[in-house]
Parts: sequence; structure tokens; C-alpha cells
Amino acid sequence: MVVFATSSTVLGFATHTRADIWGNKERLAYFAVRNDPDTHKNYLMEGQARVAAGADARESYRSFRNAAKRDPGGIFALIKMQRIVYGLMQAIEEGLMNEDGVIPSGKPDLFEDELFIGREYLRALDHLISEAVTRRLQERHPIQHGDVVGLAELQSCVTGFRYDCAPATRVLNWLLLILDVGKLTERQRSSLHNATARMLYFDYQFDEAEVHLKVAVEKNPTDIGFKFYLADFYMQIGAYPKADVVLEDLERRVPKGEFRRAEVENMRRLYEERRARYLIEREEVG
Repeated sequence: MVVFATSSTVLGFATHTRADIWGNKERLAYFAVRNDPDTHKNYLMEGQARVAAGADARESYRSFRNAAKRDPGGIFALIKMQRIVYGLMQAIEEGLMNEDGVIPSGKPDLFEDELFIGREYLRALDHLISEAVTRRLQERHPIQHGDVVGLAELQSCVTGFRYDCAPATRVLNWLLLILDVGKLTERQRSSLHNATARMLYFDYQFDEAEVHLKVAVEKNPTDIGFKFYLADFYMQIGAYPKADVVLEDLERRVPKGEFRRAEVENMRRLYEERRARYLIEREEVG
């Protein structure tokens, strides 16, 4: 599978400025949770710091579970929980991790129970998390910034072939659901259409991917990053005339000497190289 080649980052989000003050995420999270332990944002920071520090999965999961419990409408913490659970499931299946000796029987309590590492227990937990994400997406109005970040993170996880992602079909269904029922800003909607297009491309649904990419461009016309993605998409599927049209528009919108002009020129060179190879290969086949 070939993924989008452009280096433009559209779904990046600024790091919290307080992180510059305390130096690193781990210390910032410790400070925040110690002084104000009952907010979901602080537990999210704590969990992210623990993941970054390579902490035990149970500790990281506990932080995200506490965050999810304190944010009854959001999905970001649930997505973090799901990635831990799914990663453990894959590790067990591949023989990289042993199951706990004693596993509680019965249905897990999503917001109260500690994390146990057992094949069937994790499957049940994964199912509960999936149901909770779907339910919250259906009920959430308006969508939070973190919800968009979480879904974009899952899309990157799947298309990047990471082992700790939800199944691709599940992620795509969540993206389509939030686009259908969510109260979104134009920027959120364009980012989610872009993520949806990447999932559809990953699943070889090129026509549908094109529709979502074009909507992403229309919803946020001032962000030329989406134009880069659209041009690269057309090159990936061999639609070079369409890619040329998009590149010509970029060249008009980003004159020489302007910020990101180098990216436009690099994309044009990439276009010429790929198109030349494409024409040679087509002649050889013909």
C-alpha cells in the first residue's frame, strides 16, 4: 500500500504552551494532576506522559480511564484506552505477552475496574469501549477539539500500519458517523473529511476518497495543505491531468518567494518524475 507522500502536516495541533515552562510532559502532568486531580484534561496529560515514559500499561490505562469517567461526553480518553487494550490483545495473539494468572469473571466495568491482561477479558473490554465511543459520538453536541484529534490519531494509526489500532472498518464508521451527526466547525469538518479520505484510500475506495478530499478543500479553502494532499492523491491513482490542475492552482496561489513555495516546487518535481515513469510503464504494457 502506498500512502500519501507529501510532507505537509494538516492535522497537527499546537502543543500546550505550559509544557515549555516545566520542560517535559511527564513533569507537567505530575504538577497538574497533583494540584487539580479531578479534571479529565489533567488525567489525559498524566496518561500521555506515562505512555511517553514507557510506563506499565495498567498505569497508563488507569489515567485514561479516570479521564474518560470525568468527561462523560468525550471520546479522546476512550480512544487512548482502546489503543492500550488493542495493543495488548495483539501482543497476546503474537505470543509477546503472557496473560495474568487470575482474571475476574463477568462483564468488566468500563469506568471502575483495573486493567487485567487476558485474551477474553480484553476482547470484552474492547467491545465495551467501542460501544461507548459510538454512543458518545451519537450524543455529543457540539464535538470537542479532543474528539477530532483522537479520530485523526486513529486514522494515522491505521494507515501507518501500527499494531495498536482499532480495526479499519470501525475507525471509518466512526469518522462517517461524526461527519453525519456532529456539530462541527468548518475547520473540524475539513480535517475529518481529510481523515476519512485517507481511510477510504487505504481501503482502495478511490472515488469516495476523492469526494471527501474535495470537500476538505472546499470547507477550508485558506489551508493549502489540503491542496497538497489532493494533488498527491491524484498522482497516487494515476490521475495526472487532475493533479496538474491542482498544482497549477497552487503555483498561482503561492508565488515565488512566498512561504511554502519550496513545497510547491518539490511537488511539481515529484509530479514530473511520477508522470514520466507512468508514461514509460504504459508504453511498455501497450
